[in-house]
Amino acid sequence: METRTTRRQELLTASVVGASAGALSGLFGVGGGIVIVPGLVLLVRMPQRRAVATSLAAIVPIALAGAAGYALEGVVDWPAAGLLVAGAAAGTFVGTHFLRRLPDRALRVIFAVFMLAAAVTLPLEVSAAAERTDLTVLNGIVLVVVGVVAGILAGLLGVGGGIVMVPGVVLLLSVGQAVAKGTSLAVIVPTSIM
Repeated sequence: METRTTRRQELLTASVVGASAGALSGLFGVGGGIVIVPGLVLLVRMPQRRAVATSLAAIVPIALAGAAGYALEGVVDWPAAGLLVAGAAAGTFVGTHFLRRLPDRALRVIFAVFMLAAAVTLPLEVSAAAERTDLTVLNGIVLVVVGVVAGILAGLLGVGGGIVMVPGVVLLLSVGQAVAKGTSLAVIVPTSIM
């Protein structure tokens, strides 16, 4: 009986973690892995690698719902999304390679450092000069590099990459917040699947 009660508590806790991730997704344009992974590891006591995989599986429908909302509003920069996905595709293979080789303790430390870095960048605000990315060669390279970094973090830490893509596109390319968030969510779907 105790096992059933424990399992119910774990499922309830995981549901609360998922609901929190969904709220963050729509608000900030992220998939929610920054909530899902620590929630599963700390509250459900799930092993780090399983939490990473579970997070990526959960992020797909969360990001899909968010991306659909932004797409209906017309605030997804599809050409920029394509370049971000190209970079993320390569990055996910690098991230998953290291995920298989690093010990759990190292993964937890890397995740903690990542969370601290993300917390430092959250208050930064940049006024956007453009709603969409002006696709020059340099901007295209920047988008692919941001995608690679997002992909590495997705494969290694179980985050969809929005926590990198949104500030990266806003800070480096001066794109508006709404377009950055919508584009990020559109990219998170294929990135998480990869």
